[in-house]
Amino acid sequence: MTEIALAPTHVERKRQPPSPAKRLALLAAIGVFLTAGCLLASPSLLRLALPAYALAAALCLRQPSQTQQLLMLVLALFLLTPLLRRLVDLHAGWESQNYLMLAPYTAGSILVPMALLRGGRRSPTGWCCIAAIAISLYGCLLAVLMGRVQAGLLEFLRWATPPSLALCLADYLAGDVRRSIRIDLACLVAVPLLGAYGIYQYVAAPPWDTLWMVNSQMDSIGKPLPFQLRVFGTFNSPGSLGFVFLFGLLVLLGSRSRWRWIGLGLGTAAFALTLHRSAWLGLLLGAAWITLLGDRRARFTIGAAVLAAALAIPFALALPEVGQVLETRLNSFTQLGTDGSAYDRSAGYRHAMDDLDEHPFGAGLGIAGAYQAADGSETKVIDGGPIEIVLSLGLIGGFAYLLAVTVAVTRCLSFRPRDPQIAGQQGSLLAFFVLLTSGTTTAGEIGLFFWISVGILEGRRAQAARIAAAS
Repeated sequence: MTEIALAPTHVERKRQPPSPAKRLALLAAIGVFLTAGCLLASPSLLRLALPAYALAAALCLRQPSQTQQLLMLVLALFLLTPLLRRLVDLHAGWESQNYLMLAPYTAGSILVPMALLRGGRRSPTGWCCIAAIAISLYGCLLAVLMGRVQAGLLEFLRWATPPSLALCLADYLAGDVRRSIRIDLACLVAVPLLGAYGIYQYVAAPPWDTLWMVNSQMDSIGKPLPFQLRVFGTFNSPGSLGFVFLFGLLVLLGSRSRWRWIGLGLGTAAFALTLHRSAWLGLLLGAAWITLLGDRRARFTIGAAVLAAALAIPFALALPEVGQVLETRLNSFTQLGTDGSAYDRSAGYRHAMDDLDEHPFGAGLGIAGAYQAADGSETKVIDGGPIEIVLSLGLIGGFAYLLAVTVAVTRCLSFRPRDPQIAGQQGSLLAFFVLLTSGTTTAGEIGLFFWISVGILEGRRAQAARIAAAS
């Protein structure tokens, strides 16, 4: 008898790991359930649970192929954490030093070793990112030596995380010409949501936001009453929200999606209510760049947006609740001599030399802002990016840091592809760089968007070079 081999009825398949997109969706669902559970059961638990979750989620997305998903996680944490902090404070009591605010940086902390440990040939822009990280470490060590240990470490995360993200994004894109970072899709979702919440905040002044205004004692953001506050959205200040809108609106101006109009409408309305003059000027500068280098559709979008704004402004000024504050802010452009913030900035530049005489090699990171209070020091406000950079890092370190930033920006702006989305990224990068004179736009939540542009533009440059070499 001949034996007949029976075909197997079951073929074992090797279990495939979930795709990066599915893994991000799963992590997002876990984060939503964790946040909702803590807010309902014991809100104070979220102060420690969210930073721990952020670190664990980031570690799950540490592979180079998951860089885009890690970017979305970090962005979501930066956009939502301040709002969650205010909700927790409303139900669990106010805490000036709130560990919940560390969540974006615990997630971003893995970016520093990821960026430095990845091999491969570095571009000049990549070396600029590494230089920014190294100089930030120098500033952190100075702070530790001067006794500001906690403030120095926290500020190091604020200064080193954004350029580390830029390096990871550039390496991710350079690894495969088919890869892309759809930051425009993120803006299509985030900008209208931020805009809608900003308008709601201005009209309703919800209790969690007014609690923050009262306890933070920030006189510059108006009164904790409807129609009498400067919109700060899900962030902690109108300045941060203004720069986020600046980035998002310029990216949308270069977008091809038909849904961009929703974001442009809601975003521009809330952007105006931030009363952030520097960001307003930055939007004009970035739009001018897109007009020069964008395609016909981008120019049409800008033209239509300008026309819509021109038609809407008279109606906005006619509303008593809106017109008075907008008119006062617009008039301040022609009255800089009596403007308080302009005077503080010019005075800061005059006094910078006196402080440099005391610490010519730098006073270390954490000399200004809320993190200075972490070590018991009196909080000091420095109005001007170059002032804070030079005072923190010293003459040599500050010059090296500013040189690295300038070289990175110059290389990114010299890239000339025929792509309106790239023109939008370049416009935002140029605006952030010019507005460095009004604040440190290369660190913290604002610096995150500056360095995202650097990373994406450098990665696209590397992809273009590979395609040119292969053809």
